[in-house]
Amino acid sequence: MSQAARPVVASRLQGSEVLGFLEAMPVALVLLDPATLAAEAGNAEAATLLDCDAGGLRAIWQRALAAAPALAAELMAAAEHGADPFEARLHLVGEAWRDVLVRARLAVLQGQPWLAVTLQDITRRRRAEAAQAEAERQSQRRLAELETLYRTAPLGLGQLDAELRYVRVNEALASMNGVPAEAHLGRPTWQVVPDLRERIEPLLLQVLATGEPITGVALSGQTAAAPGMTRDWVAQYYPVRDPATQAVASIGIMVEEVTGRLRAQRAQTLLVRELDHRVKNLFAVIAGLVTFSARGAATPQEMKATLLGRIDALARAHDLVKLAIGGGLAETPATHRTTLQALAEALLAPFRTPAEPERLRLQGEPVMVGALAAPPLALMLHELATNAARHGALAWPGGSLSVAWQPPDQDGTLRLLWEERSGSQPGQPSQGFGQRLVTQCAAQLGGHASFDWREQGVLVELALPLARVQG
Repeated sequence: MSQAARPVVASRLQGSEVLGFLEAMPVALVLLDPATLAAEAGNAEAATLLDCDAGGLRAIWQRALAAAPALAAELMAAAEHGADPFEARLHLVGEAWRDVLVRARLAVLQGQPWLAVTLQDITRRRRAEAAQAEAERQSQRRLAELETLYRTAPLGLGQLDAELRYVRVNEALASMNGVPAEAHLGRPTWQVVPDLRERIEPLLLQVLATGEPITGVALSGQTAAAPGMTRDWVAQYYPVRDPATQAVASIGIMVEEVTGRLRAQRAQTLLVRELDHRVKNLFAVIAGLVTFSARGAATPQEMKATLLGRIDALARAHDLVKLAIGGGLAETPATHRTTLQALAEALLAPFRTPAEPERLRLQGEPVMVGALAAPPLALMLHELATNAARHGALAWPGGSLSVAWQPPDQDGTLRLLWEERSGSQPGQPSQGFGQRLVTQCAAQLGGHASFDWREQGVLVELALPLARVQG
């Protein structure tokens, strides 16, 4: 036996048989004085575990007891009551330490009592357990983060089983569908969004059959969130595979609502078309004003003054139309609202000529125009006036225009008659954007517009609910 492997031997413990027994033990063994818990003997396994030579075991053990008071109490309990094995941490030299499983029993050797203590190194196991516990905590944290992201994501997220029944759904998708999230679970998709079944069911079945995702699906329809309102979405459908078999077990859904974006795009397209239309009309109106002014002016100076006056009146009329397009009139206080007569006068002022005062006539009883009705009314009168100046009664010598409105009938309908009579040539129909705009504005007020293209000129009748005109 080498010196390093030789056990510590107390002066009161002698005999080669006892020493051989200690050294033959396959576990770390330390013999303690039951009264003081001092290490009186220990084998080479104990010295190796405590990272010391045979001569240093007593001091290392004393250091370990001093650093862990609970260890002494556990050992005393084991000595007195034969307690079960327990785990402890032994602090060695410096920062070193060992996690051990301790078993302690009273024994009698050579007629004297001893506390026999075996130490099983469980440091690796404890470290592995700690690492596993930390990994589980990290996994739980990441899972919680993913669940939070899934639940609060602004995109609609969901999952369907192989029978196309909801098994998961987040709040965004539930809000789009107009059904609480928990009410989705276990229900087929067509029970929740029946209006979309014809479009999406074949795609979902295709994902199940092929295992391939389908992206960028444009959808339009209605849901319980907004009955009667057609909305727009872009959807993605992707397979969710079983980790063990890689078979498609379910379908993931991701939905983005694009209703507002598409409406903005459509509105922008309409605005560009309207701007193009109005720019062309502006050129035609200016050309007509130049013709009117030149025909009745005796001198260039007179023509200049007349033309500038009419252009200024046209600019004032444009301010009304600009408010109408932007909705500015809707913010006008009730005390500052206009009448139908004043609105028509402002919009038709550019087309009046002092030499022909009867060319344009306005007739009707005073009718107040409410803030909400002023924009569509301004657009309709401006559109009809520019069409008349471009290729209607106001575009030809001798042409005339009469605008008259009648008292409301028993149903509370106000009727406005726009009647053109051409001069040297009959009026030419204009049934494009301008007619559609007039028709749409009338419908916006709950009424309708009718056009009668006669040989002598167009007759337009606007039938509008008086309550809406004054509202």
